Order: sequence, then structure tokens, then C-alpha cells
Amino acid sequence: MSYYSKNNPEQPFQTKIVTNIRAINPKQANPIDICTMYSNTLTKAVNRRKSAEKDILDGSYKKWSGNKRVADITRALDNGWEVKVSTYCEMSE
Repeated sequence: MSYYSKNNPEQPFQTKIVTNIRAINPKQANPIDICTMYSNTLTKAVNRRKSAEKDILDGSYKKWSGNKRVADITRALDNGWEVKVSTYCEMSE
């Protein structure tokens, strides 16, 4: 299904399927963004989310190549913060 801009009915919106990892620090109002990953299909995004959730639960995330991501997740877990993985669709003109 395509969605079209009201300003330009011949131009469809650009859609991105996003998997996002955030830490919830109870002392802050806004969650802390750890990383954002983009996928071409919903199936890939859902699989990526499941894999990230599993890796965070069993500690396999420590093998990820992104040192900042690993450090941010470790800090969040060490402080007892909740780490959430979500999948959603972004649309832009």
C-alpha cells in the first residue's frame, strides 16, 4: 500500500522500517536512544528486533561491533534501567 502527500499527490511518501533500542532511566523524562537500525522489509525488521531482544537478554550483545552501543546497553543494565527494543514505520515526504 502506498500513501501519497497531500501537497504532491503524485509523489508517494518514503517509508522506512525502523528497529530502535532505548534505555529507560527512571530519573529522566525522555528515554535514552542507544541505536537505530533500518530494514527494507517488515520481516527483516521483526527478525532484527527478536535477535536484538535475545542478545540483550543473554548477554550476546557484548559481541556486537559497535562499542558505543555495547557500552550504552551495559551501563543501562548495570544501573537497573529497562532496555526496550521496538519496531515501527517512519514516513516522510
